[in-house]
Amino acid sequence: MPQSNAFKFANNILTNGGYDAADLVGAADDYVLLATTNITSSTASVSFDGYFSSTYKNYQVILSDVFPASSSGFLRIRLRKSNADITTSNYTFGGGGQYQHEGIASGFTYYGTPASANSIGTMLESGTVSTSDYAYNQRVTIYSPLATTTMKTITQEIGLIKRTSETNYNLTIVGGSGLLYDNTNALSGITFFMSTGNISSGNFKLYGIKWKRLLIILNTI
Repeated sequence: MPQSNAFKFANNILTNGGYDAADLVGAADDYVLLATTNITSSTASVSFDGYFSSTYKNYQVILSDVFPASSSGFLRIRLRKSNADITTSNYTFGGGGQYQHEGIASGFTYYGTPASANSIGTMLESGTVSTSDYAYNQRVTIYSPLATTTMKTITQEIGLIKRTSETNYNLTIVGGSGLLYDNTNALSGITFFMSTGNISSGNFKLYGIKWKRLLIILNTI
């Protein structure tokens, strides 16, 4: 008996009525874990290098439960080329978002620099108390790091609790971006570090983002 020739979309895959996307391994978009660094004691920096390849066009680093060793520094980002941090003053960055202060006041916050910074700023900043019940979380996307015709950019999404006492805190949700404008050479990695002091603890995971759209037309009779 002839099967139905009705088609449907499932997880971005076009199939006929007799197949589900779950049957087609590897046909949807994937976040593939490439490396993990788990900080449990005071550490100067966290770097991922040598993981960029033609397999993935874009990458993400997810930071979970990150705390500074002291409350006097800012978390910073540097991009890497040829297995070394780029430390020249060729970065620019900015961002903004919403904050809620002590559950009462709220408003807009922003950060950034117009040009000539030696790293990309984030919102883990002075005043963050390094205690285990308040966490800093962030997602950083690195776009086309192996391209050789464009300057390199990242975007970041940040969730931060800045606390100076048990009853004085700001809950902040921020989005931002950063640009490295020294040349268009390919990147080899990314580094996270504090502007002053060390990273006390936290989990850092690097993912490759793999997108595939597979069109399957099964005209079974």
